[in-house]
Amino acid sequence: MNKFEHDLFRYVDSARLFINWQGQISDIKYRENSTAVEFIISYKPEKYRKISFYCTHFIDPDSLQNDYIYNSLKNISNYSTVYFDGIIRTNSNETVKYHFGSPGNDLNIPYPSFEFSIIDIGTTSRSDSLSVNLQNAIDCNNKMIDVINLNHHKKISNKELKERYKKLEYEFDKAETKLTKQERDYLNRVIKAMVLNLS
Repeated sequence: MNKFEHDLFRYVDSARLFINWQGQISDIKYRENSTAVEFIISYKPEKYRKISFYCTHFIDPDSLQNDYIYNSLKNISNYSTVYFDGIIRTNSNETVKYHFGSPGNDLNIPYPSFEFSIIDIGTTSRSDSLSVNLQNAIDCNNKMIDVINLNHHKKISNKELKERYKKLEYEFDKAETKLTKQERDYLNRVIKAMVLNLS
């Protein structure tokens, strides 16, 4: 079980963003005052196995009309087949974040329930890859997150953090200028999910 948890974390940490996965949505719930929407996406790869993604998407009430995920979900009903992008959340001790149970639980192989940050969702299958420009911008952002993590774990000094981060920030800004508005919005959702994962 320890090896499984270790290998799973390494896979999730290296892949980071999962694109165009398919599942069934259920338990869509809107919190009071529309500050968040919660739902579960499930996938059954075979008999006696089920993978569940528990999603909580936080919404700024002042920008409800423009919130991409909120507006996408308005047209989706429970038990619909959905195609989604997102990030399996992780813990600072290099394990994945389960909604039920904890690392080492026997049910984590047949019935895992992951905490998941949703980036995109709809009822139509999309491409399994992002544009080169968007992927470059996301890669730059991932490198910036990695540098923050190295500093957090005392593997690099504050001085080195600033130096490396400044260089990466320049590369990120350059990559971002090549994006369409739709790609920039997608990137912003990825960044928010990554920042949430640091907390």
